[in-house]
Amino acid sequence: MKKTILFLLFTSSFFNCLIAQKFSFSLETGYQFKLASGTISEGDLLGGEPGTRTFGIAKYSLGKGTQFVATAMYHVNEKFELGLGVNYLLGSTHTASWREYQNKLLRFNPQAKFYITGEKVKLYTTIGAIAAIGKYQIEFNKETTWQDGTVMATHRLTEYSGGWSFGVSNSTGIEFQTNSAFKFFIELDIYAQSYGARKSEILEYNINGEDLISSLSVSQIYADHVDSLNESEIQNPDEPSKYIRSFIPFNSAGLSAGISVSLFGN
Repeated sequence: MKKTILFLLFTSSFFNCLIAQKFSFSLETGYQFKLASGTISEGDLLGGEPGTRTFGIAKYSLGKGTQFVATAMYHVNEKFELGLGVNYLLGSTHTASWREYQNKLLRFNPQAKFYITGEKVKLYTTIGAIAAIGKYQIEFNKETTWQDGTVMATHRLTEYSGGWSFGVSNSTGIEFQTNSAFKFFIELDIYAQSYGARKSEILEYNINGEDLISSLSVSQIYADHVDSLNESEIQNPDEPSKYIRSFIPFNSAGLSAGISVSLFGN
């Protein structure tokens, strides 16, 4: 009986302390613009001396697109908070010559928030780490006209997925305190990260509208993207191909706006 009473007293004290603390939950949405850190050849021959091939170079980052964020924060004191954000990036399309890139990314963003100044209107900054999972697709469409006038239209859609992406984040914003538990904010967000898929799969493949994916072997459809390769290894057509893992930039900067509510008072 004595142990039960002590347990109830401890539990009650613990939850009273917990509730007495300040927690907040926020929802926000915004748009991210690319911060280019990668290049890709783009287009056909642009010109140059006879016998040379010159292509355009496009800078790209798949971090561009609309994002939705939910964040829970623990208020350590009036100037400092700790929390975790969950960020879903619904990427936009990037076109480079015959290739079109489409991406999606789910970010987990542990972060620290520092209030710089203000009472009703507060200036703040956050720093955080990123752990993300996602995927992207590359759609290839090209028409080739042969010397006899024959046109060959090739279409291929490949999806890249698997593996984790890591990076860092930073934001600076303005928070507007109301007379209730609600706050409104506007912020500038910056994300620095890259993503290297662990596997890929051809989802669609046709020439002149004829579906040819059933004619491909397992090694032609599927691939594992690994950190190292044994060059002497012979590829088995009944197993996925192996390629060196490559990384796609997802760096971005953008604006977002949202609302925050304190769960246990101001």
